[in-house]
Amino acid sequence: MDTSQDRKAKDLAFAHAPAALRAPCKTRQARAVCSRLREPIVSARRVNRAHLIGKLLALSGDENSGDTVTSVVLSWAHGVVVNLNLCPFAEHELDSGTVRVVNARTATTENNARLVFHRECLHLLDADRSELSTTLIALPLCAAVTGDFLAFTEMVHDLEDMIENDDRFADHIMIAAFHPKHQWADASSEADPINYDKRAPVPIINLLRTAQVDEYIEQGRTSGILERNQRTLERLGNAYLEKIYSELAAQLENARQH
Repeated sequence: MDTSQDRKAKDLAFAHAPAALRAPCKTRQARAVCSRLREPIVSARRVNRAHLIGKLLALSGDENSGDTVTSVVLSWAHGVVVNLNLCPFAEHELDSGTVRVVNARTATTENNARLVFHRECLHLLDADRSELSTTLIALPLCAAVTGDFLAFTEMVHDLEDMIENDDRFADHIMIAAFHPKHQWADASSEADPINYDKRAPVPIINLLRTAQVDEYIEQGRTSGILERNQRTLERLGNAYLEKIYSELAAQLENARQH
């Protein structure tokens, strides 16, 4: 049985463990790491950000061209995940242009969100890893979960169960989830900086290739992610982090009004 310390490092939920922790031993470590994953990444070398974002927007599909949600998600990936080094390997995926961002604007209900999720799981596995390594599904208009972190967590658990019960996806895909109101079970309060470790401007479901995460684990690149992120976020402080996320939220609000 997991200790409270294990749960802090593994849980996708507020207070209870996800289906991933009931997975076979081989994938359990990878899925625990997955709950720490940020997704997009960047390397020591500086890339032309405008060119890179344009490349990623193209990968995200014509339906997302010029889309504010997609642009904000990519800004979050670069400006927060990469610049704060919250994920030690997000950089490579962004640099290589193999991150797909899907603005699931038609997913206004949980059922519609599940349909998008299923479609994107198939799309990820059908694609060559060199062309598509990971997918970020943004759910800006899913009313049941946009403002309710616990409802979002329950939906994520259901999606994990869906993966585990589908031979096409089990042991091939795992989920990392992010929400504007994420709060760890043992965080001191909603304002605790560590909560920003898994916050995003909109609810996001991140599909990752299990084999790829296994490789990162074997390379030792996932060691101490939570502890390192906690030190970084506490050093920056809640006021600084809240300002960053407020600016991202303002971009989304401006787009809705125009």
